[in-house]
Amino acid sequence: DLLVVGLAFEKGTDVAITPPSGWTLILRTNQSSNVGYATYRKVAGASEPASYSFALTNSPKWSIGSCAIAGSDTTTPIDVHNDASGVSGNPSAPSVTTTGAKRLVLAFYANKKPATLSNYTSPAVERWDAPNTSGGLPANAMASYEQPVAGATGAKSATISEQAEWVAQQIAIAPGASVKRFLWDVNQGLPQLALERDANNSPIRRYVYGARRISQTAGSDTSYYLHDGRGSVANLTSS
Repeated sequence: DLLVVGLAFEKGTDVAITPPSGWTLILRTNQSSNVGYATYRKVAGASEPASYSFALTNSPKWSIGSCAIAGSDTTTPIDVHNDASGVSGNPSAPSVTTTGAKRLVLAFYANKKPATLSNYTSPAVERWDAPNTSGGLPANAMASYEQPVAGATGAKSATISEQAEWVAQQIAIAPGASVKRFLWDVNQGLPQLALERDANNSPIRRYVYGARRISQTAGSDTSYYLHDGRGSVANLTSS
């Protein structure tokens, strides 16, 4: 799994962050010295501790959230990212332009005041919202959605219950090369595999059927199925 942390903190540019060993900064956004947000990533190993500690200088108030993402690219897990900040109004995470189809996109929001967020731009769905009203800590929220095709996602905003200085980010996750997608032909008596695609939605193999499976094509190479008397596949040949 890919682990992603979203850390919201007061005092923005006045704060230095030291992450735990193994964590890599994705993006840091500051609204002057008012509020900041930093996202970090780590590929999970065979064994992970119950928690991690991020060291902050200048004693700011803070709030933090984390998530685990299965099926991402473990070498270069971040496709694209973008950020924005403002001094009032509702926070808006600016558009990112994904380089491939079927990208998971995370939208992060922080507000200097302990507000709650709602009404995220569709199709984003809230995954956490930590207003921390009892301690007066900065608001921290994350929503996610799938970008079905390569291209611009559009900005994703949220309605905040108490306006103040804010920061927002959008981060698109790159899928792993081992991810495959399958298209099934449901017009047969039993559904039959018609097409295999990779993580970028490019075709890997196509299958042709008659009364039974006839052939498969991978790139420019076509192979043909031979069946025995019972109708089971006995061999696969190039002619």
